[in-house]
Amino acid sequence: MKISRFKQSVTDCPPLPTWPSGHKAAVSLTYDLDADVGKSWRNMDGLTTLSEAKFGAGRGLERLMGVMADHQVKSTFFVPGEICELYPEVVCEIADDGHEIGHHGYIHLAINRIRSIEQREEMDCGMKALAKLGIRPTGYRCPGWELTPFTLELLLEEGFRYDSSCMGDDRPYYLKSGSRKLLEMPVHWSLDDWVFFRFSNGNIYDGAGTMSDPQACLNTWKREVENAVMEGRHVTITMHPEVMGRGYRSHLLSEFIGWMKADANVWVATLDEVADHLKEPRPAMKETA
Repeated sequence: MKISRFKQSVTDCPPLPTWPSGHKAAVSLTYDLDADVGKSWRNMDGLTTLSEAKFGAGRGLERLMGVMADHQVKSTFFVPGEICELYPEVVCEIADDGHEIGHHGYIHLAINRIRSIEQREEMDCGMKALAKLGIRPTGYRCPGWELTPFTLELLLEEGFRYDSSCMGDDRPYYLKSGSRKLLEMPVHWSLDDWVFFRFSNGNIYDGAGTMSDPQACLNTWKREVENAVMEGRHVTITMHPEVMGRGYRSHLLSEFIGWMKADANVWVATLDEVADHLKEPRPAMKETA
């Protein structure tokens, strides 16, 4: 299936490469390790709501790490700075297992609803918390996926290699600010576990999905990967340990990874590894005090 040249020119995309080892496409499994970050402003003051959030940094994450170890794949975790402070051993274990750690704010503030000075504080505090654990992120994901022009300026100023928050294409493309640009690893709601499985009892801070049949999620993701194989492109899957870490859903993830490796002929890689393969340069990042 061909896409018209006009539509291909709408965004500025780097040329799609030949993927390693003869693979026909690339997929990145990414996780937002939010847990109970920012519990005060997110109205997470009930023990039940807090317990579900903490499940993500405990039992849920344990299962998912096991699935990835079984399949010998590496993933990208976007981690808020406060999570580094609440669960430093957990974050270090993820990094020690060879997974990529990206920046995901500090207390997961809704970036598009705060002032520029608060955005800068979120960026700086998140960087410092990661730095205390010896982590220097090259990638960023905006909490809530609402990047602003000022956020883009901050990312360029900090020297990030890529962002993964926007939906302007389904291939890696460039976000531009004047003559400067930043690689975007696009996301989409249909490729996020939250919209399929996240239930709200009225106390959670930001809405939810509808508790779908797991096969609806699996089939959606498989169809996307099949199309990516046809077009030779990259796909970003987004998950949350408190969501995908439920027992039956972790089996879904295991089935999905097994299918990709055995039948779909795709390369499963971190976002930073994909940026490497696209020959995206590593800008010098600003020193964190």
